[in-house]
Amino acid sequence: MRRLAPQISSAAELIRSAVSCGRPILLRYNNDADGICAGLSIYCSILSIAGAASYDAKKLLRDYQNNSAIYNHGDASGDILLLRGISEARPLVVLVDFGANPESVDGLRSVKAEGAQLLVIDHHPPGADAVKLLDVFVSPWLARGGTSDYCAGLLAGEVAKELGLDAGRLQRVALTGDRSKLIQPSEEERNASLALDYLAETAKPRNTLSHCNSIFSDAKKLESTYGLAISKLEQARASIKALARTRQLPNGFTVALADISKMARDSSFPPKGKLTGALHDSLAPGIHGPLVTIGYGGDAINFRANAAARAAGFNASKMILELKEELPNAISSGGGHDVAASLRMNKGLGKIVLNEVLAKIERIRR
Repeated sequence: MRRLAPQISSAAELIRSAVSCGRPILLRYNNDADGICAGLSIYCSILSIAGAASYDAKKLLRDYQNNSAIYNHGDASGDILLLRGISEARPLVVLVDFGANPESVDGLRSVKAEGAQLLVIDHHPPGADAVKLLDVFVSPWLARGGTSDYCAGLLAGEVAKELGLDAGRLQRVALTGDRSKLIQPSEEERNASLALDYLAETAKPRNTLSHCNSIFSDAKKLESTYGLAISKLEQARASIKALARTRQLPNGFTVALADISKMARDSSFPPKGKLTGALHDSLAPGIHGPLVTIGYGGDAINFRANAAARAAGFNASKMILELKEELPNAISSGGGHDVAASLRMNKGLGKIVLNEVLAKIERIRR
């Protein structure tokens, strides 16, 4: 974290300058507990310094939940139109917990062409072309020894601290939500992270940081939201375990497969990634050795793997990069971490990609 101090200070200064000059700020955050905590750190920081700077946050600040890991051209075009309508001053676009991947280049380039400044705070492996477009980039991958365990909420919290906000609780809940090895979470932190994951998928008509903050800062509301989330998750865990099929591969890997397309629906809880995670957690105690859990269906594949699989050579992020190169017409997007990731395929090609994934796992030599 000390190695990232210059980038953290630059991010804080970029936000402070935009507020002091009365420039519009558009803040996008990813749709999970880490993304929400990262977004709240920046959002609450802006609100806390807005009064002293006579910054009209209601007019000049907008926040949107990004329901994918990509800042696509359509999102960027909408943001451009919105920012033009708010003010003629140079805007600041802040993306947290996503946006530094190769698939986001077109979107980043679009807003950059309109004169916007770009700040990205993200812990996913970045793409070089995306990073070149950013005015400030805060990422653990910039520092020697950095890993995805230094999540976006942790990094954004450090930026918030430079702006005067006590972001410690947000940082711990973000780390908990992303299962970072840097923390041993409390029960309250686990519950809070699950509640935020629930809000990300179910808040209507759309989730907002104001809504998240009102629940996160109220113990009773947070407990109630957690109760709804855990009830839904337990129901799903029981159902998906019955759907799972396991394979024992010659190289010692166990692969668990489940077609989750009938259970997971857009804007429902739990989403596909959390369904796959729930299945993985239920199977892991009974598996001795490398375990890779795959939730598939429709146009998506979600991966979860245990520490033994990682130690044996499994890396979901690396595998997805290889698939993008080998099957460019089949893969539309994908990425994540070494033991938790997802990819999307073009219509009708899911079975081909899934078979290649299984073949790649079988070829791993321990």
